[in-house]
Amino acid sequence: MTYIAFIIDIVLGGMYGKIGLTEAEANGNVNSHRGAYVLSINELLTIHLNMDQEKYTETKGRLNSLAVSAARVISSQYQHREYGIDVGLNEQDNPVIFEVNTTPSIRSFAEVEKKAIWKRIVNIRKQQNEG
Repeated sequence: MTYIAFIIDIVLGGMYGKIGLTEAEANGNVNSHRGAYVLSINELLTIHLNMDQEKYTETKGRLNSLAVSAARVISSQYQHREYGIDVGLNEQDNPVIFEVNTTPSIRSFAEVEKKAIWKRIVNIRKQQNEG
């Protein structure tokens, strides 16, 4: 008898935040193509949501954990090399998944942290193509 095991290696490429500006609020879409401001996750949580270091660390950890869990679940049915997971925080700062994209854009990552996250994702993609 032969057993086949699938090992899924999940790598979190990065996170960024978005704030809906007037145009985004008017159309109900917090999208950087339609009037949302892109910023680092650190800036979003600490400056705009006024989280102290402990709350920031806890929230970021929960976002990481949710993203990895969502990727594991969806990969069992829809195997892709990467996923873009759109998440928001509810009024209790609990993460809520809006959607999972199987062909995510990384353009907005180029707008934060001097393109460091964007470069990391590009390198991950290169490694996947070599493997």
